[in-house]
Amino acid sequence: MMDPALFPRGNVHIAAGMLAIQLQISAADALARLQAMAYTQRRRITHIAHDIITHHLTLDPDTDNS
Repeated sequence: MMDPALFPRGNVHIAAGMLAIQLQISAADALARLQAMAYTQRRRITHIAHDIITHHLTLDPDTDNS
C-alpha cells in the first residue's frame, strides 16, 4: 500500500469534493472540515483524504466531526 503522505495534494481536493457531495455542503466548507479534522486528530490532511477516497472514513451530515 502506498503511503498516503505521498499522495498528490490534489487528492485532498478530490476528498473535499466527495465530502461536499456526501454532506451537501460547499467545497470550501468541505475543505475547511478536512483541515479541522487533520488538526484535531493530529494527522496529515493527505492521510484523511486517503481514508475518504478509499471509503475507510465517512461522515454523517448530522454529526459535527470537526
